[in-house]
This record gives sequence, C-alpha cells and structure tokens, in this order.
Amino acid sequence: MAANAQAAQELIDLDAEPITTSRHRAVTWPLVVGLGIFAVIALLCIFAPLITHYDPTAQDLLHPGAPPFTGGHVLGTDAPYGRDVLSRLLYGGRADLAIGLGGTGVTIVVGTLIGLISGYYGGWVDSVLMRIADVFFAFPFLVLVLAIVAALGPSLFNLFVAIWAVGWVSYARIIRGQTLSMKQRDFVLASRCGGCKNGRIMVRHILPHIISAALVFAMVDAIGNILLAAALGYLGLGVQEPAPEWGTMIADGQQYIVTQWWVPTIPGIAIAITGISFSLIGDGLATYLRPRG
Repeated sequence: MAANAQAAQELIDLDAEPITTSRHRAVTWPLVVGLGIFAVIALLCIFAPLITHYDPTAQDLLHPGAPPFTGGHVLGTDAPYGRDVLSRLLYGGRADLAIGLGGTGVTIVVGTLIGLISGYYGGWVDSVLMRIADVFFAFPFLVLVLAIVAALGPSLFNLFVAIWAVGWVSYARIIRGQTLSMKQRDFVLASRCGGCKNGRIMVRHILPHIISAALVFAMVDAIGNILLAAALGYLGLGVQEPAPEWGTMIADGQQYIVTQWWVPTIPGIAIAITGISFSLIGDGLATYLRPRG
C-alpha cells in the first residue's frame, strides 16, 4: 500500500507540471506595451483630482464649446454647458474601467467555478448547469443586457448586474470543455487513487492547467464590456447625466461634431486606446501562457 501510494504521488508530481507555465518564459512586447498603456490610463483616472482642478459636472456658461487650450481648459469644454472635457474624460474613465475590470472579474470567477464543477462531475450536474447556460446562450448577449437594464432601470450598478447575470456563460463553456479533457489525464486519475478529495483535485491539479484560456478570453471580454458600457451610455441606458462616462460624452457631443469635433472625438479615442491595451495584453498572455514542449 505504501509503495502504491508513493508511486501514485510520483506520477502526480511528474505529470502535474502545468502545461501553461514554463521555467523560462520571455515576456513578450505586446504584454509589456499593453500593461504599460493600461497602467497609464488607470493612473490618470485614479489621480484625476491631482491632474485637473475642474469639477466634471461644473458648468462654465461663459465658455461653452471652447476649443482645446482655451481659458485654462486643456481639452476644451463641451456645449452647451461648458463642462471641462479633460475632467469629464478622466472621471468618466473611472466608470468605464470599473465596468471593464469589475464586470469581467466577477464573471470569470463565477463562470470558471460553474464550468469546473460541470466538467468534473458530469452526469446530472453537468446537464443541469449546461442547460441553464444554454438558456442564456440562446439569446444575443446585447439583447439580454438591454432587457435587464431596461427592466431594472438605467444606472451603473444595474449595468454591473446585467453583465454579471449574463457574462459568465462563455467562461463556463470554455472551462467545462478544458476540464472534460483534463480530468482524463493520468495525474488526475493518480490523484484519485492517492485519496485526494474532489475539491483539491479541481483546484490544485486541474484549474492551474486550464485557467489560461479563461484569462486570455477575459481580455477580449473586458474590451466588450467597456464598449457595451459606452454603447448603453450613448443610448441613455448606462451612466446617467450629469455623471461623466465616455459613451454619454460621445452622445452629448455628436450633434456638435462638425463645429466642436473634440467633444465626441476625444472620448472615442480614449475608448480605442483602452481597447488596444486590452487587446495587446490578451495577445501577450496568449503567447506567454502557450504550452511549450
């Protein structure tokens, strides 16, 4: 018995080396550049009070629609209220980044947990959880989010609720598929023979091997959530005025795009740069976590 247990443990240790890690991995330039861009954006939004002294909701009716570098407004003011564009850009970025990170963070945890349990236990547990996922997956993501936000009322918190309620499905499907394959590996079977509990096998032996797929997808999902927040803000179903948000800034300035191009263009550029940063991080993670022989 002791010899069998020792042999099983040796097999676990030998085969349980995570396929998504390596002793010598080079950090790729997309990952470094993406993290750098995101860090700059996040720091600018966090330290907005130190960068600009204007209140993002304060109105300057003497200078509505002022161009950049006019009257102490670096990026100008909007029309017809004369609110400082730089201040609204930085404070509005807090809401968009919170949605991108907070919305994605909860869904990846919930989806990973559901997918891991579903794929590992199989049987009726898998059937029940995947049928629930199929109900959500049968409807377009945007339609469900719009329906939930419209039912609960337009607000930042309700947007979070809508993303949390719907966004976990993709992660559950990804992790379930990976778990179904991974649980047949020799080191997992040896773990069972060695007396490991199911929870330890899932968390210690299976999850480290499959989480990379969810992490890479999370970067794409974060971009989608930020664009979703901007789209709902544009439609008036996201962050409500006078609170700043990039989508609402675009909506407010669209009618002035010919005469005051900076009002809708600058937040649009901010969304694009943020999306590029997440895209680079996802590309870098995919390369960094790629299995190596």
